[in-house]
Amino acid sequence: MLWLGRLLFHGTLLAALFLGGLVVFAPSLPVATDSLWRRVVLTFAEDSIVRRTALAGAAGLFVTAIVFFRPAVLRAKAARARLRKEDVNNFAGA
Repeated sequence: MLWLGRLLFHGTLLAALFLGGLVVFAPSLPVATDSLWRRVVLTFAEDSIVRRTALAGAAGLFVTAIVFFRPAVLRAKAARARLRKEDVNNFAGA
């Protein structure tokens, strides 16, 4: 089951990277044929609302990958950091 977490983490990061890359590189992509891909590239190249929405979606996907699909190595580091942190609420009374 460890492979599923890695697959979700890397897949989500890849989707975020694809969206961000499409926003950045859409104006310079050469598309000669009249197809659905051409219309998508033109929309990303010319429409500012689509570009902003795609960048916000890419940021959301990146955060989702880090929060929900974080690899075990990063979770272990965070747990060790919590254990090392000194407890400041060690007093009695109100």
